[in-house]
Amino acid sequence: MIFGRVRVSILVLGAMLLAAFVTPAASANHDAPVLPDVFPKIRAIASPLASQPSIIEDGSSLRVELDPQIVDAASLDSAEASLQPSFGSARPTIDLRSTAVESDGASDLWPGRTVHVVTFAVPEFDALFVEDLYDLTVTYGTEADTQHRAVKVIDSYPESPTFVILADPSVGDPRPVQEGADDLVATGSPDSLIEKTSKTVGNPMTEDRWAALNKAIDEINLLQPDFVLVAGDLTFLLYPRPINLEYEDAYRILSRLRVPTYLSPGNHDLYDLDYDDLDRPHTSDGKELWPLYFGPLYYSVDVGEDLHLVSLNTFDWGHAQREALDEGDEFSTRAGGQIADEQFGWLTRDLIDFRSHNSRGAIVTFAHHDPSWIQARHPWAGTNRLEMRDLLAEMDVGVHFAGHTHEDRVARFHKGDVVETNGRRGPAQQLHRVLRNDELDESLSQAELGAIVRDPSSGPLFVTTTSVSSVLKGSDWGLGSYWGYRFGVLDDEVETGEGLGPPCGTPAGPGPNAPVACGYDPVDFGYPATRAFLDERAERPENWTPDHAGYGVFSYPSYYLNASSDEANDGSGESSSTTISNDLLVEVEAEVLLSVAGEGATVEGGDIVWSRTSEGITDVRVRTTIPSGGSATLTARRT
Repeated sequence: MIFGRVRVSILVLGAMLLAAFVTPAASANHDAPVLPDVFPKIRAIASPLASQPSIIEDGSSLRVELDPQIVDAASLDSAEASLQPSFGSARPTIDLRSTAVESDGASDLWPGRTVHVVTFAVPEFDALFVEDLYDLTVTYGTEADTQHRAVKVIDSYPESPTFVILADPSVGDPRPVQEGADDLVATGSPDSLIEKTSKTVGNPMTEDRWAALNKAIDEINLLQPDFVLVAGDLTFLLYPRPINLEYEDAYRILSRLRVPTYLSPGNHDLYDLDYDDLDRPHTSDGKELWPLYFGPLYYSVDVGEDLHLVSLNTFDWGHAQREALDEGDEFSTRAGGQIADEQFGWLTRDLIDFRSHNSRGAIVTFAHHDPSWIQARHPWAGTNRLEMRDLLAEMDVGVHFAGHTHEDRVARFHKGDVVETNGRRGPAQQLHRVLRNDELDESLSQAELGAIVRDPSSGPLFVTTTSVSSVLKGSDWGLGSYWGYRFGVLDDEVETGEGLGPPCGTPAGPGPNAPVACGYDPVDFGYPATRAFLDERAERPENWTPDHAGYGVFSYPSYYLNASSDEANDGSGESSSTTISNDLLVEVEAEVLLSVAGEGATVEGGDIVWSRTSEGITDVRVRTTIPSGGSATLTARRT
């Protein structure tokens, strides 16, 4: 009975904290709070965008798409564009020269949309123009528009790009507080409640909230991958909080990423949900808001000639369809996956088009849901689940990344069946082969199943990533993982031998039209978790085995890579330094951006990647390698 009172008190406290956060602050005279307007982030510039940036080489061309409803075709010939570094203190403006104009053409980014296209020449690198992430500004007539973090200019495309998968930030999610309260009731210790409240809701009186997400972004900025993919559920959409508040927070926080970032929507992003009244009609539609903040619901982009990224909307339900199905299976249609026929047709054409001119290029798809899941726990409730598997295999897609389940998992689609780690059938610590009809097949040994998972030529890989900042122990989902993200390398030059299959480019079958094996070893996407690490960090260590680190199951844990600055890093001082400590089980290559006053800088503790000086301030990017358990201090001093 005492614990019952404690539970009620904690829930009331959590509700008060959440109310303080989710409700806009009232004025000093205690007037009723005024809800903010929606502030669209996408206006005249339709592409490239902060959430769908262009990664291009210096000395090449930049395609810019403009909205015909905002930009008059008569102003295209005089349109101007410029780039400015998205981060740092030395931020010179790089003017671009227009080379071609096309009015009312087809968009390369937005399916079925008409746009104006202006092509600009990008200069080669010099003392001011260096490899970096840039804001794009376009001036048309007397008006101008800017897309932040929209263009990454590089020296050359990497053969094996590094990447991060970040899933389920869930800004606005109250469930970690509930989870902490449950832990208090179960153990009598308030530690979990304090930690999860402070790292999600945070202090409602300051901007120091959603700390777990912000901490992961700090770490990703140190790792400096070639790009980041975000696999949905950026927000939570907790009724009655206006959904644009969560969209604003998610946009603001994700804008801190100092690397090109591509987004896909999740179920929580596209509807508002009243957990106390599931029958309440939806009052807001995230499908209308998403294109104003983050771009198209589904799209594809090329990174160079040989990497095709495809973002999908796997919560592709219409209101009428969802309401009709809710009567029979309300959870599935409020949270489960679907790709409707229109999007599936677009995806088919998109993949065929890429394969028609690049039979050996890599294709990576990402979305919130995973069509390889078994229907027992995380249903793909709608259409095209099996068809998705077949299409990805036919088009030789290397890997599909997903989130949604707040847990780690790796699976291989092989000859029509699914071989999965930490599966939904039988003991969670075994590998499973699940047939097309979702029946379990036990004819193969663990060694045979493991060889299939590791073999890139066996078929498409499916990888699910833990939550970066949401709840981890659901009552009917979640295996009790830990907060984190995936950090890996897309290396398709697979070594032969040891059952790992042929290298990329080897025909996977006879005949001139046989698919080409360009798959991936999942170990390149995983963290080498040990028993000691899982016992220390996982919410439910008993559900996980370190043996599955050999299949790339585990995400990188957040809070194991830390940085602190001793001085202001804003270009006002004669020196600037950052100390990085690495408590991960692997060494990392880390980068920091340091700013000092003056016309140049020397560096201690690392190697200079580049430096630029503008208006008496020098920015210098510094790189170093930090061993597991080690630390490094990087310092820039004015010359």
